[in-house]
Amino acid sequence: MLVLTQSALDPYATVPEWDGPRIIVRPAARLGDIRMPEGMIVAEYLQPPASVTQILCDLTRWLRPRLAENTAPLLFLDRPTDMSEIRSLAARGRSYPGDVATVWDGDRLVMLTLGEAIAESPLLPEFFDILRERGVPDDATMTRLLGETFDWT
Repeated sequence: MLVLTQSALDPYATVPEWDGPRIIVRPAARLGDIRMPEGMIVAEYLQPPASVTQILCDLTRWLRPRLAENTAPLLFLDRPTDMSEIRSLAARGRSYPGDVATVWDGDRLVMLTLGEAIAESPLLPEFFDILRERGVPDDATMTRLLGETFDWT
């Protein structure tokens, strides 16, 4: 699953091919600002999401049937990027299938990569269901729990 926020996507960029759902997360009022590549799923929020955790909890619930078909790593980006970086991160997710990698800008999670084995796992939507039921924790807690839950070494 490839998840990009509005700040990650250049308005004229072509989103690369991806072996799973491609999603852009954006405020509903700004949908006219960018042309949507074919096959892109748009997740509209009337209020800004509180966290990346909230976004992933929502997406894994809304897109559960599509996630069952996912054959790619999970990549979430909330910072400017380019297509070569996206391809590189996808390759890393395939090379390290059990990897949980993060990039932070201060206390804000701006990149999350889950390796292919984690992203394809039927346990991943269940993981986010549990987080949602228990009152979605902050992103630091979510990423720590991801690493502990999916530590298959």
